[in-house]
Amino acid sequence: LSRGLGDVYKRQEEYRSIKLNNSATTIQRIWKGIKQRRRYLIDRRRVIFIQRVLKMHLSILKLLDLRRNRATYYLQKYIKGWEARSRFVRIKRSIVYLQKAWRGRAARRKYGNLRIERYATILQKNIKRYLSL
Repeated sequence: LSRGLGDVYKRQEEYRSIKLNNSATTIQRIWKGIKQRRRYLIDRRRVIFIQRVLKMHLSILKLLDLRRNRATYYLQKYIKGWEARSRFVRIKRSIVYLQKAWRGRAARRKYGNLRIERYATILQKNIKRYLSL
């Protein structure tokens, strides 16, 4: 009988040891899961913070690039306008010069024709006077 009780105690002790071991493993597993979850949440917050800082930095760079592009656009617009105005003034001066030359030529022709007409009139007047004598 004592031998049977020893086996029972032995089996109970083995069962208790296995149950204790399983309980310790379960506690360790749960604790490890809690630690991993906390670690994951901390790492996740860090990653989100880094992403937020990088996105902000990239948006600032994009804004600066847009401002540079806008400045370049306005500078190009100003230069193109200046070139167009300069070209217009150059062409206008050329046209005015040509008009002046043409009108001068026309005036000289007209004056030449008037001179001839005046001389012709004087000549006719003199011929009429000579013939009337």
